This record gives sequence, C-alpha cells and structure tokens, in this order.
Amino acid sequence: MGNRLIIILDKLGYLPLRRAGSALRFRLISALYEHTGLIITTT
Repeated sequence: MGNRLIIILDKLGYLPLRRAGSALRFRLISALYEHTGLIITTT
C-alpha cells in the first residue's frame, strides 16, 4: 500500500463566502475529487 492523502474540510458553511471564494472552493473540490480522500463537514 502506498501513501494516501486525505483532506478534511471542516465546518465548510461556518462563514459565508463571496462569489470568488465560492468559485475557488468549487475548483479545489473538483480538482481533488477523484485523486484524494476528501471529507467535508458542514454546520
């Protein structure tokens, strides 16, 4: 077994984001979706 990368985004909806921040978050999640373990929690 090789090394695995897990990214945890905790309390994702805690603070509101402007449109640019939301677009950046979407691009980040889209880029990581099929390549890493991704855990997302919301409030």
